[in-house]
Amino acid sequence: MRLTRHAWIRLGFVVFALLGSPGEILAQSLLDSESLTPSEARTLATKYHSDKSFLTLTHLRELDPAVAREMAVTNGHLGFSALQVLSPAAAHELASHKAMLELNALLELSPETAKVLVKHGGALSMKSAQLSDETLSVLSQYPGLLVLGLTKVSQEQARIFAEHQGRLHLTALQSLESERVEETLSQHRGELRIEGLRSLTSALLAAKLAQPEGHLDLR
Repeated sequence: MRLTRHAWIRLGFVVFALLGSPGEILAQSLLDSESLTPSEARTLATKYHSDKSFLTLTHLRELDPAVAREMAVTNGHLGFSALQVLSPAAAHELASHKAMLELNALLELSPETAKVLVKHGGALSMKSAQLSDETLSVLSQYPGLLVLGLTKVSQEQARIFAEHQGRLHLTALQSLESERVEETLSQHRGELRIEGLRSLTSALLAAKLAQPEGHLDLR
């Protein structure tokens, strides 16, 4: 059966409605890709350029510095859901990004890479990374919102956090080693939000979290 020109046009509208435009289809395939060229990264960054956009790469496991340079152009949220390793060179390119940067799949972060990331001008989220005290000491210089998924905090780590002057969100904190640790953490100089704690002893930390900019979610 041969379709008339009008039927082909109607069929095209149906396909467009079901699948989206060619540009939409291409963008979705790139978002789900395990690797990107700089040109493909530029295509995504151009499409998701608005400061209200959310650009999340769901399967990208390696980030080439040239790709990172193109991705950092976006003015909106930038996330890497599967990126487990970040080189100092790639971090250097991401540092020019100005909004929320989510690196929640990172398994670790070296002090050298952290020194580059503290130059990032927006918010930084790392919910899976195992961070050494040396790395945390570097991150304490981060001026914006810092979101970490640490499950426990030692006395030394609390001392490091007390020097942080930005916004600190600990989203998976299950325990603090002692009341002394709690009191040290209460000296944090900026906004402090804690989620996951099973109990809280220190009146000083409770008062800190009770402030308008603070937050405590006991589990």
